[in-house]
Formats: sequence, C-alpha cells, structure tokens
Amino acid sequence: MLQKGGVRPFGIATLIAGFKNNKEICIYQTEPSGIYAAWKAQAIGKNAKIVQEFLEKNYQENMEQKDCIFLALKAIFEVVELSSKNVEVALLTEKDLTFIEEQEINSMINIFNMMYIYTHDHKNGEK
Repeated sequence: MLQKGGVRPFGIATLIAGFKNNKEICIYQTEPSGIYAAWKAQAIGKNAKIVQEFLEKNYQENMEQKDCIFLALKAIFEVVELSSKNVEVALLTEKDLTFIEEQEINSMINIFNMMYIYTHDHKNGEK
C-alpha cells in the first residue's frame, strides 16, 4: 500500500455570541483544534492581533450600547476603511438579534470620521 501525502483539511475559527446563566453576554471563540474560550471582546481573522490589542486597551465593563458600537467601529477602522458597504452591525439582546440599518451605520461612521479628523487635527496643532 502506498501512502499519499495531502494537505491539511480546512478549518475555521468562529465567534459565537450568547448569554451565560446570569444573563451576562459572552463571546465564545472556537478554533479548528477544538480549543474554545470565552471573551468579553474578541477579534478573529487576518488582522485580529491589531484589533484585539485595540479592544484590550479600550474595552471597559458596563459600557453603554452606543459606546460598544463605536468601540467596534473604531476597532475595525484600525485595519480597514469603514463603509456601510463593508461593515454590518448587529445588536444581540436577551430577546433578539437586530441588524442596524445601513443609513444608521453611515451616520455612526460619519460621526466617527468627524471625531477622528478633529482629534488628528488637534494632535498636529491645527485649530
């Protein structure tokens, strides 16, 4: 019998959001190896390390919903140009999962961009 070498089968990492028994939201990450972990904020993918470092630095317990959305958008902006064409935002509550409309995402991105420009200009001494 001849052995034939092959390529390792594809595997995926996943993020699964849910609630613990005490109604505390939690993000679970699974790896192809079978390892899993629970997180308060997490990123996976090509630039996950950069985004994860940003989340670790800026995430705070008991953040308001709008602050969590802005944090997520800022984290994504660390590695890609934000646009409602390449970003979807969903809110998970104990009762349901709601996707934010594209128009509202654009409004949030515009606010974020104005804040970014304002901060950038003031760091460079402009007024």
